[in-house]
Amino acid sequence: PELDTFSQINFYYSENELLQALAEVGLIGSGILIAFWITSLFGFLKWWPTVQSKTVRWLSLGLFSSCLGMTAHSFFDFTTHTPANMALFAVLGGVLTRLKSWELVTEHPQKLNLSLIPFTPKKTIKMILVAAGFMVLTPILWRQWASEHYYLEAQKRLSKIADDKLISTSPLILSYENLLKAKKFGSQARINHALGQVFIYFGLLEQKNQPKRHMWFGKAEESIQKSISQSPWKAEYHYTLANLYVLLDHPQLAESPLRKATKLESKNPFYLFQLGRNQLKLGGQETASLLFKETLAMNSTYLEPILEVIAAEKIPLEGAN
Repeated sequence: PELDTFSQINFYYSENELLQALAEVGLIGSGILIAFWITSLFGFLKWWPTVQSKTVRWLSLGLFSSCLGMTAHSFFDFTTHTPANMALFAVLGGVLTRLKSWELVTEHPQKLNLSLIPFTPKKTIKMILVAAGFMVLTPILWRQWASEHYYLEAQKRLSKIADDKLISTSPLILSYENLLKAKKFGSQARINHALGQVFIYFGLLEQKNQPKRHMWFGKAEESIQKSISQSPWKAEYHYTLANLYVLLDHPQLAESPLRKATKLESKNPFYLFQLGRNQLKLGGQETASLLFKETLAMNSTYLEPILEVIAAEKIPLEGAN
């Protein structure tokens, strides 16, 4: 879904896993998911009172409460999109399922310890495999968490700079340092894109030093191009590259990434507006007029910025009203 405002911020995931599942797998998939949870809930409520071992009784209640809490949280956030959360949920659910599968728990509680104490070769191999799995997964999950943490810290400061429209050196340096830390755990497209934004801001700070300004813009272009090669379907990355070319006063270079952004998100009036704006700089008045009309048809709040662009360019466009 898209936020229908002038900014046209795109939300690729809703902060509700049920709605996200509904959007991705439809009514049938969502129905299966809901049926699974209803079956699990009533199955647990039917099984739990029959457990005679106090240890298993309270352990299973804790495990089920944890799974239920994570499920409730997913109605207000997209927690399952984080591998670490899903790994924890799988472990809790697996242990709970194992407890429920022990017939000795409900039928012969006095024999429970007799079957658990011996370490047979089969059980030993299973324990070794489980331990080895944790040893392999733990570093991977840690790297994913660390990368996410540093990236979000940097993105928070960059968003504030964009919202305030004021470039401050201190938060910019902190963002740069956090992104470098995040990049150590994996060179992701979003990290390279954020680094490109940081380099653009550094270049904008160098108003009086043209060599340094072009040096930072060159780094920005390299970083953004890398993010596009990693995720070519992200319209935002193409637009950032186009914006960089606009800052460098190269509207002819900005045309291609703007068209790609518009093609990737054809229902986003923001990119149509920017493409029309760039067409004016290239002298394509008729094309710009059509793009502006299409933009207004999608979102009428663009009327004022379109009129401002027309006034700034001092070019009368037929049918602009």
